Amino acid sequence: MNKGKSMITKILIAGLLLCLLPASLYAGICSVVDAGTYIEAEHYNNSGNNFGTMSSATGGYSGSGYLPATSNDTNFPPSGTPLEYLLYFPTAGSYYLHVKGNSNDSNSDDSIWYGISGSPVGGIDFPRDNNWNWSNVRLSEGPNPPAINIPASGLYAVNFWAREDGFKFDAFTMSTAAAFPGGGTSIDPRDPLGVCTTPAGVADHDFDGDGFTEQSLPTADCNDSDPSIFPGQTELCGNAEDDNCDGQVDENCSTVVISDGGLIAQVPLTLVNPAKPQIMLNMSNDHQLFMAAYSDYDDYDGDQVPDKTYIHAVKYFGYFDPDKCYDYDTLDDRFEPASLTNDRYCSGNWSGNFLNWATMARIDTVRKILYGGYRSTDTPTLTVLERSYIPNDMHSWVKFYNGSDLPKLTPFNKPVTERTASSAATVTIS
Repeated sequence: MNKGKSMITKILIAGLLLCLLPASLYAGICSVVDAGTYIEAEHYNNSGNNFGTMSSATGGYSGSGYLPATSNDTNFPPSGTPLEYLLYFPTAGSYYLHVKGNSNDSNSDDSIWYGISGSPVGGIDFPRDNNWNWSNVRLSEGPNPPAINIPASGLYAVNFWAREDGFKFDAFTMSTAAAFPGGGTSIDPRDPLGVCTTPAGVADHDFDGDGFTEQSLPTADCNDSDPSIFPGQTELCGNAEDDNCDGQVDENCSTVVISDGGLIAQVPLTLVNPAKPQIMLNMSNDHQLFMAAYSDYDDYDGDQVPDKTYIHAVKYFGYFDPDKCYDYDTLDDRFEPASLTNDRYCSGNWSGNFLNWATMARIDTVRKILYGGYRSTDTPTLTVLERSYIPNDMHSWVKFYNGSDLPKLTPFNKPVTERTASSAATVTIS
């Protein structure tokens, strides 16, 4: 039997079983109450990949905590795997949604997508006041007020997708009446007490219509809300999904083993993978990359005042580890790590933090980010990073620092008195 016929057969069998089961069997079966049903966000059956783990960092939530959104997807329909709540609906019709959430007082963290059985329906918008609010304000898609349509009684998956990261999802209610039902009857689709047992024939429903269910044999559907994922599906390289439900991700994709045990593509990813590139580097390649990474007119500590010199509270990025002390090896002409430091001070040695501020060019920080820095020596036993060549012209720079902590940043002591010029003396510059 082919996949399409198998799917139709299973749906017909499931529908027949639903018709044969008496209504009394559904009492206490995680059933939605038409007058109003209340469900905590953390009581999901499938976590998907749009929300993080339950958090309690922001007070005022109900239940055990809330789910923080971790992705941005403002285009409709949204992508990714949604949250899933398996619920039995006793009657067909429209069930109106109210969602409790917190927008974090942000114009960009104030909405959520919802849907049914893996299909997005619409979005819900929230006030931007950094408070927990119940909302059924239609965002841009779906019915007004927000609702899901149930074509016939049975078990369905209610879904939520993150629309903007930073949004906090706390709970939702459903009711056949458009007005907010208040608290409603609270149910837990996870069935922690064993009182929400789903009858045979209903639990094995194919929610995404791909012909496989969460109880299929010999291999179950590992994502029953995505019709493109099922046992026997062709594995798609580069999408970080187990497309064929064999417990592996991106197996048998074109890779070659390199010496450090990692994997690297043999050819450009865009030539062998169907996924579109997700990152574009748009960098300047002009001469300004060879100027000082840390200028004397930027505000690095955020106090609205330009930092004209070294600020010890700032952790400067570069080839040197800010939390290490360095000695200068005059034989090999290089700085070498000497010890760790808890406060970035190094009495008698060079502070790595101070060296980053004093010596790094912009191109050095770019190289450090992209591939760890320019390696003049790279063997199994020794790696030496070399700063870029700086011409003796407008690209070169001078750093000035006369703080009292100079002896803790360099191996030099600060002079007791500094040499100055006066009317009775002359200074010759040669």
